[in-house]
Amino acid sequence: MLIQGSAVPVTEQIYTQQECETRAMQIMQVRDVEMVCGEVIR
Repeated sequence: MLIQGSAVPVTEQIYTQQECETRAMQIMQVRDVEMVCGEVIR
């Protein structure tokens, strides 16, 4: 999720790309947020 240009984790759970996109669509339908799924490198 991007907040003012910064990527922040939404959950500790790891999702596949498809699972993430599905969850993101569900969340964006009920909340006024924009979510982007991608790989996070620590």
